[in-house]
Amino acid sequence: MSSRTNRLAIVSVMSGLAAVSGTGLIALIAGTGAWSTTPLAVTIVQLTASITPACALLACVSGIIALRRIGSGTGEKGKGLARAGIMLGAGWFLLMALIAAAFILLLLASQPDGQGVLPEYLSRLWTCCSCLAIAP
Repeated sequence: MSSRTNRLAIVSVMSGLAAVSGTGLIALIAGTGAWSTTPLAVTIVQLTASITPACALLACVSGIIALRRIGSGTGEKGKGLARAGIMLGAGWFLLMALIAAAFILLLLASQPDGQGVLPEYLSRLWTCCSCLAIAP
């Protein structure tokens, strides 16, 4: 019996942290408006936006596998790390669902002449996200 920490539990929590911090980085860049003036910022946002979903999914999957291995009597530690990784990954997916729902509701509430109710920050974030969708 080993008393070491399960490696998948460590992968889970680190992937979850990467997903959450990557999303924070995108929000920070979009909020400052740097994406529209700096090509490097656009590249960072595109790269981060493509990696964060994979990190969140990896956090959930590796956390579940780690919990199963830890519970099977191997004597490994890391149950808390695995749970934290699952919560971070699932929280990321929940956050994205809430943001998508908010955008849909705000777009439905916009006026027909194009003058919507989007605040400046959300307008910048929306423009940044739409740039990601059409960028090569």
